Amino acid sequence: FVKPNLQFTQDANFGNVLALVGYQLPLTNYKPGDTLKLTLFWNARAKMDKPYTIFAHLLDQDSKVVAQKDAQPLAGTRPTTTWVAGEYLADNFELTLPRAAAPGNYRVEIGWYDASDAAFARLPVLDDNGAAVGDHVILKTTVTLQQ
Repeated sequence: FVKPNLQFTQDANFGNVLALVGYQLPLTNYKPGDTLKLTLFWNARAKMDKPYTIFAHLLDQDSKVVAQKDAQPLAGTRPTTTWVAGEYLADNFELTLPRAAAPGNYRVEIGWYDASDAAFARLPVLDDNGAAVGDHVILKTTVTLQQ
């Protein structure tokens, strides 16, 4: 229930039920075939009645997904239905970078969806006034792939 120390702070409100508060990205330079390691820090804002699934996408310069991972939080050990309002959680992700990935700058996109919904409805990202501004966020830090 204490906000963690963060390498990078970034605030994003997902549907008034959970919030991104920041992340750790120990490395920003990679080679194709490497594994990108990312820790996302979440704050539960309310009790959740659905086990939301998180996605992390690595996007190229054309916003095409070149690597992705979808998972229940904390490797499936803490579904969002078990989160307690006010609690902070650290969630580790690993994305294997394709060997065929071109050199350049890449961005990481994250969001949440309801896997039990036939349309895989995503949680909206809300601004400070509660208006929906999208259904995902792009992390501030760029990842560079080198040959």
